[in-house]
Amino acid sequence: MKYLTLVFCAISLSGFAQKIHYKSILVDTHNDAPTACIEKKVSFDQDLTGINHSDLKRFKEGGLDYQLFSIWCDGEKVNPYAWAMREMDTIDA
Repeated sequence: MKYLTLVFCAISLSGFAQKIHYKSILVDTHNDAPTACIEKKVSFDQDLTGINHSDLKRFKEGGLDYQLFSIWCDGEKVNPYAWAMREMDTIDA
């Protein structure tokens, strides 16, 4: 009987935590997805499960309110400025 009580408590706490999560403002302050989307030739509005760790559907399902994307390219790119602009265009699209 103790274990059954523990299961019900865990379920109850899970629901409580989920309510707090969805009532709160959720901000992710770093995401490298623009680089991954360009390199893998995919778009955020696709279901990228198994391809990338982020997509618009999962942002919404997870209750994400604000996402800050990282715009970065290493010195090995032929035209780093063009690459960075392409990353920004990926977000803006």
